[in-house]
Amino acid sequence: MGNGDDNQSEGSMVDDDDIEIHENSDVNVDEPAYYIRRGVERVYANNAARDIPFHVRFNEVWNGRRIVDLLTEIGGMMREVLDVAGQGMKNDDLGRILIYHEKLDNPIVIPLQLWSLLTPKLIKQEFENVLNSNQHLKLNTSFYIIVGAIHLHREEFSDSKHQDLMEDTKKRV
Repeated sequence: MGNGDDNQSEGSMVDDDDIEIHENSDVNVDEPAYYIRRGVERVYANNAARDIPFHVRFNEVWNGRRIVDLLTEIGGMMREVLDVAGQGMKNDDLGRILIYHEKLDNPIVIPLQLWSLLTPKLIKQEFENVLNSNQHLKLNTSFYIIVGAIHLHREEFSDSKHQDLMEDTKKRV
């Protein structure tokens, strides 16, 4: 699938030192509802920008529940994901979010934009827009999220290189 999970063994949600486990405190269970895993960093050769993906996967805690009924929990989760992914980010760094589910014809895409514009409220609005016509959509193991955090190399970064990077990364999405 190319989502960076190649080094995770089948059947095990935690087997890599880069994996951080985070639990949604709104869920009153012993098991965390989701996991945040830092993916493999890529560096763009033409401008030295670093692209770091963060993968969010879900376990059985919310499995089978309608996603529309989990928007509050997902909003809190996205706040945490943005906090984890945003460590060391500047407001003029870039970010994007891809949300996948097997029942969606296309992923939900929050396109490349300034990191400072990515907020849980924006993400929740995008969810709501898609879920208006997909009320039946239930959370299962096919549901996952990738947050791309792009740290710009500032010493030699100009406005034209900023635009070039945005165009280059849009082609990859």
